[in-house]
Amino acid sequence: MKLVPGRFQSLVEIIVEALLNLCERAAGPINGRRFFPVVATIFLFILGANWLGFVPGTGTVYKFVEAEKVFEHMNESGESDPHVHFFVVDSATKNVPIGGFSYRFDGEESSEFDIHTTEADFESQSSELAEAGLTAGHLVPVLRPENTDVNTPLAIALWSFLFVEFWGVAGLGLFGYLSKFFNFKRLLKGNIGFGFIDIFVGLIDLVSELVRLVSFTFRLFGNVFAGERLNEVEGHVVEESSRLNSTWGGNLVDMVRFTVYLEIIESENLVSQVKENGKYLSEGLESLAHNHDPVSNVRNKGLFGAFDLPTTEIRDKAINLIADEGALMLGCGTKSIRFRPHLNISTAEIDLGLEMIDRALNHL
Repeated sequence: MKLVPGRFQSLVEIIVEALLNLCERAAGPINGRRFFPVVATIFLFILGANWLGFVPGTGTVYKFVEAEKVFEHMNESGESDPHVHFFVVDSATKNVPIGGFSYRFDGEESSEFDIHTTEADFESQSSELAEAGLTAGHLVPVLRPENTDVNTPLAIALWSFLFVEFWGVAGLGLFGYLSKFFNFKRLLKGNIGFGFIDIFVGLIDLVSELVRLVSFTFRLFGNVFAGERLNEVEGHVVEESSRLNSTWGGNLVDMVRFTVYLEIIESENLVSQVKENGKYLSEGLESLAHNHDPVSNVRNKGLFGAFDLPTTEIRDKAINLIADEGALMLGCGTKSIRFRPHLNISTAEIDLGLEMIDRALNHL
């Protein structure tokens, strides 16, 4: 280190100072300096590992493994996967032919770049591919970003978890830290109601503490792995408006809530109810299109419905008019209005909604 830093030393000092200030703002001057080495190490490791994904050849240069060898490896390792995903490539070059290809697969014409098959079925399917000069197998990248292997995020999550627990015990003492999860003070004093609440809250905190391992691991793994695959999906969420993506991110409350939703859907037989009400909604949308010339392309899948209007301006005006009638609906695309009511909606409520739309369209 030089007293008068050069360019590289200045860059390092800027990064170190920024991370140190971040830790001190979050945890105070004393604890911030204590946490800094771990926080900075994890941050710089993840940043560097992700940036290595931009090195030419990373994730784009592959080794081709024949389907037969894949099945052979699965049998040796005792893996059981009824349907295996393979890529279709030219037999000679092991590349996808320029301009794509056409071949027969399971007796039907296909131009797909990938297939899903079983070992038993592939014995007959491979001859069809061979007739077209093609073969199938796995594309194994020679170089991959570090965090696309789930073991790396898991290792980082484990170390961060151990340091958090260590600092918690060091700061509060062993029994003081455990009392966060196992608090029996009010129960032992005879306060039964609040005592059981303390126990319940402590168990929730304990489970949440452990769930962080899963959350950290799969958030980092999912973000990096999904980034590699994102551009393979046509019209993905970043490229196309009105597309949504989300994650529970290890949120225990959302997981429990979703489990309860599924139980309600099953116990109240809502899937069958949606099927019947979807037919009823379809008839109502067709009636709207018949009575209003600007309405076109009415469609629905169950209770998910939509219709088009001639222009974006007319669509936006219609949404405001429908809101004035008491119903909130969303636009999608350039000229569509979409809606998705709750699963236990009744036919009377569907009629009410369609009447609101009808009155609004009369004012266009």
